[in-house]
Amino acid sequence: MGLEALSRGAARVVLVDQSRAAIEAIRENARAMGAGGEVEVHHQDTRVALAALGDAGVRLDLIYLDPPYQSTLYEPLLEQCALVLERGGLVVAEHFHKRALPETIGGLVSTRSVRIGDHTLTFYARHAGGEGPPEGPVTGGRRGPA
Repeated sequence: MGLEALSRGAARVVLVDQSRAAIEAIRENARAMGAGGEVEVHHQDTRVALAALGDAGVRLDLIYLDPPYQSTLYEPLLEQCALVLERGGLVVAEHFHKRALPETIGGLVSTRSVRIGDHTLTFYARHAGGEGPPEGPVTGGRRGPA
């Protein structure tokens, strides 16, 4: 999804996966498409990557979350996403249609869900007064002060 976003004009994408094979495929596909924007690839656990991005002051406009369907990581990852989500940003969580995700979590509120075949996309935005990136300037809509 990140490379698709890049092909449609995203200036920068951050891709995270703990599978070596997936990371190699991502890098190969990015090279093959001659990505026009910046591609940042992290070969690590998503929880670790989100914590590091947050500590570095990175803020993201759009987060696409797609852990394995049987994973217990949805809730902890959604909570972490709230901490790096830019004001006005969106988190999209892909999950098995029979698995219900919370309406609100970590400063996020579900704004809609769309079922596509056997999976569902649940969209989250920061709710008014919700947790999230700290107050202060954000440069370029993606990174905080150095």
